[in-house]
Amino acid sequence: MKKIYLPMLFMCFLALTNAQLTITYESLPQPGDTFAMRYTDNPILNIGTPQSSIQHFDFTNLENDSMKFATYGITANLSFAAEYPESNLYTWGPSALYGGPGSPVPGVGWGWMFFRTDEEGMSVVGYRTGESPNIVTALQTPSLFIMKTPFTYNNMNSQNSQWSVFMNANLSDIDTVYTSFSSTDLLCDAWGTLSTPLEQNLDVIRVREFTVSVDSIYGKIANTVVWKTELKRDTVLNYLFYNPSKRHPIVSVFCRPDESFIGAEYLWYSDLHTSINSIKENKIKCYPNPTDNYIYIEGLSPKSNYDIFDLQGKKVLEGTLNEFSKINLSSLKSGVYFISLKNSKESFVKKIVIK
Repeated sequence: MKKIYLPMLFMCFLALTNAQLTITYESLPQPGDTFAMRYTDNPILNIGTPQSSIQHFDFTNLENDSMKFATYGITANLSFAAEYPESNLYTWGPSALYGGPGSPVPGVGWGWMFFRTDEEGMSVVGYRTGESPNIVTALQTPSLFIMKTPFTYNNMNSQNSQWSVFMNANLSDIDTVYTSFSSTDLLCDAWGTLSTPLEQNLDVIRVREFTVSVDSIYGKIANTVVWKTELKRDTVLNYLFYNPSKRHPIVSVFCRPDESFIGAEYLWYSDLHTSINSIKENKIKCYPNPTDNYIYIEGLSPKSNYDIFDLQGKKVLEGTLNEFSKINLSSLKSGVYFISLKNSKESFVKKIVIK
């Protein structure tokens, strides 16, 4: 009897231990972190089912239709940081190209999106468009949690939040106010192991994110609403797979309300401000960085291939390392880029800055 019960007890203990996998503050993006994701359009996937027992999520067939990048800057370094006192990190760029947790900035074009990561989780604080002189700012009220911590299997969080932009403010006339209201539910409904084209059998929890948003325009005199028009109503359904050590979802699956798949992305590269990068990756060096017209690559053999992407995910340069491992960048404009380096055995991504 002991031979039967002991393995069973061990399996039960293992399942209970893994089921307590918990996402904490340290599991979320921190100021100074950079991530790159590979995105697949209309994927064919099996994302598992809501259940309490362990399961394996196989995403090894995800492809690379496009690239996404997210660099989390330090809010305190911005000249207008005082306008977003709750924020400690931000992203800048076209919001559609920034993957992982988050939502688009109000308006079109480029802009800032402000977050806060602390012991309670990661939340959206506000937005600021980048078009001058017509800069638009908005604060999320209250700050909207896109991940609550600590968070483990069967935990849930529900929250309502909104942001508003006054289109014109005149005490003697009707003011026009654009308001976006959202109701978000987070539910950790599954757990297990996960594999991507890069990594195998990572411990994860699955978080179902369901959001209904309603955008409206109000006409107000003082605090009295004199007319209201609903502009649009959207439903967003995402499945986010978190590992405690990666500081970004390993896989994010974007769905329609009927649960059919729009797209999916997997974490391809991370540059963590308080580094937990592998020793092997740290052996790959790009210098000088920042640079003017060229960089040298150290740690990879000649004839390794490289691709260079801009912040919009567009490939702007490609080639093969020559015998001097030198890459001519004179055709590129000043800015931030990502270089993908690969040979028959390995691939790495580095961020480079051209002055």
